[in-house]
Amino acid sequence: MRKGLISKIWVKVLVQPSNRRSYPMMGYANAGAITQEDIKNAPVIVGVKQIPIDCLLPNKTYCFFSHTIKAQEANMPLLDAMLEKNIRLVDNEKMVDANGLRVVAFSKYACVAGMINILHDLGLRLLALGHHTPFMVRISILKIRRFCLCHLFKNLFLFSLSLYKLVADHGATNKIYACEVSRRDHLIGINGGSFDAKEYDEYPSRYISVFSKNVKNQPSQSFNNNN
Repeated sequence: MRKGLISKIWVKVLVQPSNRRSYPMMGYANAGAITQEDIKNAPVIVGVKQIPIDCLLPNKTYCFFSHTIKAQEANMPLLDAMLEKNIRLVDNEKMVDANGLRVVAFSKYACVAGMINILHDLGLRLLALGHHTPFMVRISILKIRRFCLCHLFKNLFLFSLSLYKLVADHGATNKIYACEVSRRDHLIGINGGSFDAKEYDEYPSRYISVFSKNVKNQPSQSFNNNN
């Protein structure tokens, strides 16, 4: 983070302390931010994901990913609380350019970060069951761009979904096998036709997914990437 960056733009920035960010707290201080827990005097509060309801300050402007624009049921209490507390919400997901394209997004890195967390949780479960596991993964955001399962697990093998039965029947039990499931692997035409990417993008209702039948129960762990 560039030294003195914040002080040069004549904006007072308060940063709540945390040891789970990419940049160390000293970096924010060097850039000119004030690190303190109390942010009640800040008119605009910027975050990333949903703010816990009991932490919402009334009559403020919040900017974060609220996950409410599709009326997600789990986050409706958050939206109700913001309305009750007279909070203005600037949702990162709805910040777009003149062409309607999002200007704030994590792209594939959000999926990578989610996959790392899932692997770590899987490791915790295996440990609780008494198994030695390589899945105790913790990696900083700065390293996510260079993240590759191959770097973490030496005995990792990638294969196509069509080879699943062969791997399941003859694969080594002390190795990790992974495969990518594309749209072509689980989408079929409602009339039995093969998958056509262009047609699907234009007319998705012409296709159905057989993921739950042909794919879901095959791997021991699945990861969903919508990007």
